[in-house]
Amino acid sequence: MQRVLNMNKNFFNLSFLFVFIICIFSCASNENNELQIDKKEYSTEEFIENKISQIDKVSKTDDLKAFWYSYLLFQEYKTEISVKEYLEKNLQNSIQNLQNLYAEQKWFDFCSEYVSLDKIIKNSNIESLIDIFESFSFYEKYIYAQNNIISLYKDYLLPPNKKTSDKISKMIDGTVTIWIDLGVKIESGKAFSNKAIGSGFFIDKRGYLITNYHVISSQVDPEYEGVSKLYIKLSNDTETRIPAKVVGYDESLDLALLKTEVTPEYVFALGSSSSLDIGDKIFAIGSPVGLERTLTSGIVSAEGRQLFSIGTVMQIDAAVNNGNSGGPIIDEFGNVQAIVFAGMLEYQGLNFAIPVEYLKLLLPRLYYGGKITHSFVGVYGKTVKEKGVEVLWMQKSSSARYAGIKEGDIITAINGEKISSLEELHLKQISILPNSIIEYTILNELGEEKNILVLSDVRAKYPGLDFYNNEQVSNVFYPLFGMKLKNVSSGFGNKYIVESVVKGSIAYESGFTELDPVKIFRTYLSEKKDVLFSDVYSKKKSNGYLDVSLVLATPLDSENFF
Repeated sequence: MQRVLNMNKNFFNLSFLFVFIICIFSCASNENNELQIDKKEYSTEEFIENKISQIDKVSKTDDLKAFWYSYLLFQEYKTEISVKEYLEKNLQNSIQNLQNLYAEQKWFDFCSEYVSLDKIIKNSNIESLIDIFESFSFYEKYIYAQNNIISLYKDYLLPPNKKTSDKISKMIDGTVTIWIDLGVKIESGKAFSNKAIGSGFFIDKRGYLITNYHVISSQVDPEYEGVSKLYIKLSNDTETRIPAKVVGYDESLDLALLKTEVTPEYVFALGSSSSLDIGDKIFAIGSPVGLERTLTSGIVSAEGRQLFSIGTVMQIDAAVNNGNSGGPIIDEFGNVQAIVFAGMLEYQGLNFAIPVEYLKLLLPRLYYGGKITHSFVGVYGKTVKEKGVEVLWMQKSSSARYAGIKEGDIITAINGEKISSLEELHLKQISILPNSIIEYTILNELGEEKNILVLSDVRAKYPGLDFYNNEQVSNVFYPLFGMKLKNVSSGFGNKYIVESVVKGSIAYESGFTELDPVKIFRTYLSEKKDVLFSDVYSKKKSNGYLDVSLVLATPLDSENFF
């Protein structure tokens, strides 16, 4: 049976807050910054020498990071000739790597590194660097590489329909049932065939089709142990199982591109969810509980539901059941506007779909193949209405902190494109590969605006777990629970007061306010290490200063992390 999001009332409570009676203490701390040097211990010359020595070590494994580090060093010591010369040396190393990527036809890596180098060089404003870089004519190579990426799919996608004479019954021929043979399951001494069922739809006449990652996860999940054979069944031939393969997939946004050696009877065009509004009519096509060629209809119930950490989803009331996942949501013209991914079985008419914009952003990487990962710079932030995203907290070893971003800064643009919310920030960063330079425009507390270049890392499945493992536990209460603490113990005690609380956070929903005393007894992880629990004691103002012992719980991934 296909895995479907099945939530009950307790789950909703679990998403935001657990409050149980209990007590104890633990902490984790490990500050790691490969270029951390105390300036006070060295003269300027010695400090620069030590920095260069450490950057040299980085350059052996990552030329772009070494060039970025040397650029940041130059920003601090522009008058030092040795620093400028070192920057030029690292540029030569990066150019050599760029040439190698081009020769090896690694188009995505080449384009990402080219754009990153170009940003650093232009921001350095050093004519010698600009001249060196332009002499290699990399821009022409970049356009060629981009065209090679686009050629993988562009000529095979259909333009959106502005009107259509096709009947929906014809469109159903473009859908398939995804069939995962999971071998044999034994229960009570009896053997049963085990399978997972989902839906999918063709977007390319060569046999490329879309479904959810969770439908085919057993095919690509390295932790899965067991049989997993992937097939599809065409909607007009429900008896024949046709082998298929996974081309590319994104676990974070629950999307996957498959390929099968058939010529589809119908191919869907991709629309734009921005053309839909709440109340507009939509249709869902799929194979609920294996019943092929099933069509249901409904309306767009709501938009912007935050069920993903890096994206929002559409709420619909069209009937969705086990087996619908991965099927298309189409408008009256037959354009795909979203992809079904979840239904709450205990709540009739409460179902969700992934807006097609995310699929369109990911298509180049899905066709290119393999696992898609996302950029991460180690920041916890919140939307500041009509301004941007405020930086509330950063990992001590984060690239954002190293680049010069500070708590209290407001990010107003990414790579020159304005943003006004966390949702827009995530949308802009989806198409930026990890290990790329991201240019953030920030507004600091003095009202000054400036551009800061940050080298992105890979977003972990549970970023909060990395926070917890590498920071003092009292420090991570801010990004994980939304409660900034100040130690008031003598020595290394566990007594704190609340300095501030983020609205809408777990601490806020639990009734914590500024100056509340807090004692942390212990923190511990769930078995899957996706949830953090903390046993705390407090005399909360909201409780009339009565003694309260409780357990707070937080998921270790959040839309507030980027």
